[in-house]
Amino acid sequence: LIKLAVLLFGVLFWLANSGVNISTVLATLGVGGLALALALQKPIEDMMGALTLFTQAPIRVGDLCRYGTIVGTVEDIGLRSTRIRTLTNTLVHVPNARIAHIEIENMSARTKIRYWPTLRLRYDATPQQLRTVMAGIYEVLEQSEQVYDDPVRVRFTDFDDDAILIKVHAFLKTTDFAESLEIGEKLNLSIMEIVHKAGVEFALPGRSIYMEGEAGGGADFTEGT
Repeated sequence: LIKLAVLLFGVLFWLANSGVNISTVLATLGVGGLALALALQKPIEDMMGALTLFTQAPIRVGDLCRYGTIVGTVEDIGLRSTRIRTLTNTLVHVPNARIAHIEIENMSARTKIRYWPTLRLRYDATPQQLRTVMAGIYEVLEQSEQVYDDPVRVRFTDFDDDAILIKVHAFLKTTDFAESLEIGEKLNLSIMEIVHKAGVEFALPGRSIYMEGEAGGGADFTEGT
């Protein structure tokens, strides 16, 4: 019985890939065949999706992937559905027929992980202070054994409404998500030290108003939002 079911499934899978409507084929068997077609259409689609996942292997058990808005680790790939454990520890059951026909981003297939924070600095920073900050960040990234040498970019990219933007771009020598967070944390702390030593402050969301004092000094009133 099992061999017969496998054979039938294989024939149906071949027909489906050949462009044949399975429901139409089964409907030719009569009213009973039509009822059977309607009853088996969804399970067959799910099983064909499972076969696609097993043969093409876009994802495997243990992979961290993004499916639509869902990000999580694949726990099991069954005949009907795939179980994904999300970052919030919930368990999502996704029908294989749906997975087989949508775009899946397999994060575990990455050969490296990108590190690309954006620094928002206050407008009272001088050009020389910005050069000092960017040079210091570049040096930290270049000397880190956990960062690839190429490409490393640290650039003053834009004037935002309430901040000067400096964008950092580098790749970490890891494919593990948790480890990338640890490396990123160390780099972030180093960047904070560089910014503070340069006498520059991070911009807060809101608007800074600078008023000229009586003796030519500046008074700063920051209005946060």
